[in-house]
Amino acid sequence: MGSVFPPLSAPESRGDHSAWEYKKETGSYASTVEELGRLSGKQVLDFSCGWGGESAWLAERACRGVGCDIDADSIAEAEAFKRRAIT
Repeated sequence: MGSVFPPLSAPESRGDHSAWEYKKETGSYASTVEELGRLSGKQVLDFSCGWGGESAWLAERACRGVGCDIDADSIAEAEAFKRRAIT
């Protein structure tokens, strides 16, 4: 049996997977971003972006961020999250 993302035990993950991903990236990516150097002024491509929360987190710290995924439902959720975040 494969893993379920986000974990079903995470109550904040229910209903808005993109927001859950975005929230968890503050801790997950922060050290990686420090290792890679500053993202400001750089372009980021997130392969297998899933629900787009991580892509949004990275894009806020770069000059441009693009997410791509083969799953149409994931892309639809990512696009909806982007619209909610912009408005």
